[in-house]
Amino acid sequence: MLYILKLKGKGRIGTGNRQITAGDLVLVESTMYTGILRVKDVIITAIGWVLNGVSGLYEYTYANANITLTREVEIVPHNVSLDAVISSGISPFTTISEGAVMIYAESAPLEDITVNILIQEAKDV
Repeated sequence: MLYILKLKGKGRIGTGNRQITAGDLVLVESTMYTGILRVKDVIITAIGWVLNGVSGLYEYTYANANITLTREVEIVPHNVSLDAVISSGISPFTTISEGAVMIYAESAPLEDITVNILIQEAKDV
């Protein structure tokens, strides 16, 4: 089993002046099944973020040859990194390109963030 913390309701983490607390998060259980590739213990470095002058968001590119346009990517932070994820306003939304995923944040994290990256085939229903 994989347990994931998700933001209750809609919106980006850290949006506006409101602080996110543990009460704003919900624990979701997700069954692991064939077809999901889990890249464990990936370090998203604090120095790897670049400010996008158009959007005003900070961007971090994670490269992996298993990421393709037909796959979905989910970034799952480790518990020890939750404070850094929340304080920097890391978005749950990503952009996929061939061989990479773009992660967005409202501000550059001040410390490295440890995550697991889940890569799976996208299935439309």
